[in-house]
Amino acid sequence: ALAGLPAGVRSGVTLLSFGKEPSAATRHEVGFRWVHLGALDSENAQVAAYSAMDVFVAPSKAEAFGLTAQEALACGCQVIAIKTGGLPEALGEFGYFPESESARSIAAALLQVFGEADSKKASSTWFNYRFSFEATAQTLKTIKVSKSVKGFNSVKQSEK
Repeated sequence: ALAGLPAGVRSGVTLLSFGKEPSAATRHEVGFRWVHLGALDSENAQVAAYSAMDVFVAPSKAEAFGLTAQEALACGCQVIAIKTGGLPEALGEFGYFPESESARSIAAALLQVFGEADSKKASSTWFNYRFSFEATAQTLKTIKVSKSVKGFNSVKQSEK
């Protein structure tokens, strides 16, 4: 996907990665400035890494929930993800979902994100609202009421 970006854009891109060390062959093949942070052993290190990014790309073809994508979004980083598993729900309207899994579609999504710098703050605001304590409590209350209405109320008599 990076190779599909226009030369003027490619020259300004630095790839930031963390986790398992990429092989020398992979680094050579990519051909971009690349900073690898290794394992991020603390929450502060994770926040610093995500906050340093303009965009986080999650090209996973199978993703149950997408915790790393949510962490990036919570830090104000734009997220491009394949529309699979729980990612559409997790990212909501602030996720960028390419038309397909192809490198060309991901490159187009990168160009779209690079052109929308002002949306960075909006994404973290939405995430922090969507997953705030109050929103989570309301969701749990709704689930409890729904179960109660369907006759599956497991609340003990003494708790009522």
